[in-house]
Amino acid sequence: MTRHQHARGVRIGFAEAPSHVREWVPRARDAAPIFTDGWRLLAERLDQVDPWWVERHDELAGYAARAVGLIDGDALLHWDVRADNLIFGEHRDVLIDWGQVRRGAPWMDHAILAMDCVLSGSEVSALEFFRTDPALADRDPADLVSLMASAAMTFAARSADAAPPGLPTMPALRARWAENLRHELDRLL
Repeated sequence: MTRHQHARGVRIGFAEAPSHVREWVPRARDAAPIFTDGWRLLAERLDQVDPWWVERHDELAGYAARAVGLIDGDALLHWDVRADNLIFGEHRDVLIDWGQVRRGAPWMDHAILAMDCVLSGSEVSALEFFRTDPALADRDPADLVSLMASAAMTFAARSADAAPPGLPTMPALRARWAENLRHELDRLL
């Protein structure tokens, strides 16, 4: 991992992975239900969610349907870039917790970090991060909306699921993430 200073912050970049590593790393389009099809669950659970999701469902689904095409690529991605997985040092930076590694569009880790601004309750909006990150400069802001819509719909649909073993707070966390993304989407749409 390298860090490139620029006028507006930090850019994180990754070296190209050797082909023998890429062979065992799953493609995002095949192993990322949050962006590929998890959002479709919401249509089956509209009776269990806030009326806002019902009113905006079709519009959000139009955005979310684009997400699978946006995430595809062959770049090695951390896939869980967020503030608590970044450790900045004086001479070296470390990105920890590589349990979600994927291959996908080279700009996706930056987009995921932009979404983390919303998920974590940062004062920086996802769109502000998206517009100031050089790795995202050529992307259409509608791409971010598509990713956020897909994630938000997935979190909203799955917030009523039973907690996985060992993760008792997951339903509440999903509900909070869905709500945070909902507010951001409400401002953008």
